[in-house]
Amino acid sequence: MNDFTIAIYCFVDHYLQIAGRKASAKRKVSDAEIIMTALVSVRYFGGNLAVASSYMQQHQKCRMLHRLGETIAAIFLALGECRKQLNTASEYVIDSFPVAVCRNIRINRCRLLEGEAYRGYNTSKREYFHGFKVEVVATAGACR
Repeated sequence: MNDFTIAIYCFVDHYLQIAGRKASAKRKVSDAEIIMTALVSVRYFGGNLAVASSYMQQHQKCRMLHRLGETIAAIFLALGECRKQLNTASEYVIDSFPVAVCRNIRINRCRLLEGEAYRGYNTSKREYFHGFKVEVVATAGACR
């Protein structure tokens, strides 16, 4: 866990330096530390920022993380490009799975998602669902 944390911090800090992103002098916590805490929370703590913050022995504000949304998206794109270039075999595995928001009987009462765009069919279970279909693309080496 420590190796992952250090590697992510080094990558994010280096990326922010290349991108020319300057942190405010008033803050005690750098942007790289905030992004690193968010990634560690997703990887090890189920997305729980409070637990990750206590693990990192610092307390960050969520608004700082929201302000860095575009930078985080750019980092994920850079990580994806890096992984793509490292995959010399160019073998990929594609999979998809449904994430149902509610059962079919409750579709009329669903206020979270409305419309036919969110209705799909799960072939393996031979049933319709109301929600999203997540598609995952991974390198073949990651699946072994």
